[in-house]
Amino acid sequence: MSSIDNHIINDKINYVGIIRFNQQCHNWLSHKYICNITIDNIKYNSVEQYLIFKKAELFNDERIMKAVMIAMDPLDMHYLGRRIENYVDEDWVKIRGEVSYIGNKHKFLQNPDLYKKLFETKFNKLIYYADDLVWGCNPDDKGENLLGKTIMRVRENDMLSMTNIYFYNKYNDFAACEKSKYIVNEDDYNFCEMNNIDFFIKYIV
Repeated sequence: MSSIDNHIINDKINYVGIIRFNQQCHNWLSHKYICNITIDNIKYNSVEQYLIFKKAELFNDERIMKAVMIAMDPLDMHYLGRRIENYVDEDWVKIRGEVSYIGNKHKFLQNPDLYKKLFETKFNKLIYYADDLVWGCNPDDKGENLLGKTIMRVRENDMLSMTNIYFYNKYNDFAACEKSKYIVNEDDYNFCEMNNIDFFIKYIV
């Protein structure tokens, strides 16, 4: 892991704001949001479909694997996930975060509109506002917020390595940048200063 990643995923980062999301607000961040995703040459219609498929695969439940792949409604997929045979919670707990990460990474990197939306959240903390205290948090902000943390991991690690984002040492002469290609964003620079991140981010227009 590079020094950039170490800074970016550091829990001590001072986020500039909070964005709470659920099925009614900013629902495009949800596992259940419908969008085309291809992972290992298999097409899915949502992260939820991928998540339940991998959950069923872990426990060799071919019946649920087939059923979830023909389901159209993410709520039905969620229900199927509760009917997996031979389910062992501690086994699923070990990999659910990584499965969600892989699904969300493909979701945002394969869909330019969602990529743009997520990038525009910049350095706001993302909190999944739900009764589920594993994937989200309740109104008192009690919960693990696993989904919010996973999406921030995609945003702060994977998106910053894409080819349309460039890093320059913050002590460079920004005036020398090609203004036709780059936007110098003072808020991002100040964020880097505040958190001792040695790189300043610019976006291609």
